[in-house]
Amino acid sequence: MKLLLVGYGNVGRAFRKLLYEKKDRYPILQDVEIAGIVTRRGFMMGDKDDFIPEKTINVIEALDFVNP
Repeated sequence: MKLLLVGYGNVGRAFRKLLYEKKDRYPILQDVEIAGIVTRRGFMMGDKDDFIPEKTINVIEALDFVNP
């Protein structure tokens, strides 16, 4: 399952951290991957600690691009 994180402030980072912490305990989370992160600054493919936008697109365009 692909996820698209919308926002990468305190809540987005906490959700990402929680997802990785709980992945070992819950089998349903084993196939979950963060496909991208979108903020008002832009869109970043993949999952990295530091947000560096690769494209300047909005949320709707990011949804079409990732197809989560």
